[in-house]
Parts: sequence; structure tokens; C-alpha cells
Amino acid sequence: MSRIWEAIGTKLNAATAVTGIVGARIYHGVRPQQTGASQTALTPSVNYFEISGDPVLANGVVKRREYQVSCYAADQDTVKRLSEAVELEFQLVAETVGTFAINFCQVVQSGGLLYESDVGLFHVPLTVRVIYNADET
Repeated sequence: MSRIWEAIGTKLNAATAVTGIVGARIYHGVRPQQTGASQTALTPSVNYFEISGDPVLANGVVKRREYQVSCYAADQDTVKRLSEAVELEFQLVAETVGTFAINFCQVVQSGGLLYESDVGLFHVPLTVRVIYNADET
């Protein structure tokens, strides 16, 4: 694992509270789209992507990135349970994931419960800030 986004994915895939809801439907980048059929076949799911980052905070080693972690489901109850599981996984965490020493991790914003009528899905976007030590290659 050489990129911080891989550590985020590893953390999500290791979270049994999350995978118990989504199974293997955890995606980096764009969430898969199903053409000609209901999007609900691809849910519940999580996708995550970098939304901002400061290159370096100190000594050329400590870095900060923010990710949007989007939770999707066909019903409100499932998306709420999923977003709570994701939030607990990232709230006030300090740990090592792969080669990354995560100094601090926090959900800094929840976009609230949204309904995307074009695909018929409920969506809760979370902004996760990660401060870590690593030399990304």
C-alpha cells in the first residue's frame, strides 16, 4: 500500500460494521453505474475520493487530506445505519494502517440525508480529515 487512499479503503474493508451492510461494495472514485436497470441493485454501497489536501504540514512528513465518503442505500434506515458505522470507524482515530501512521482522523462534516431522485437512492456524504505520516510513492 503506497497511497493514503489505499489505507482508507483498507480501513473501510476491515470494518465489519460497514461490510456487514455493504458486503464488498466499497469503491474508490466513482461509484459504479448500472445501465438499463435500477441503481438499487448496486446498493447499499460506499464510495470515497479525495476532495482536498494540504501537501505538507510539518518536516516534509506530516500530511493532511480530506475525503468524501459517500454512503448509498435504497432506504433511509439502511443509509443511516451505514453512515453511522462509517462515522464511528473514522471518528477520532489514531492508528497505523499499512505503512501509514494516522496521527488523527475525524469526520468533520456530514452532508445530512439526501435523496437522489434521478437514481432513486438515499445518500449521506461524510467529509473525513486524515492527518498522517508517510512517504507516498
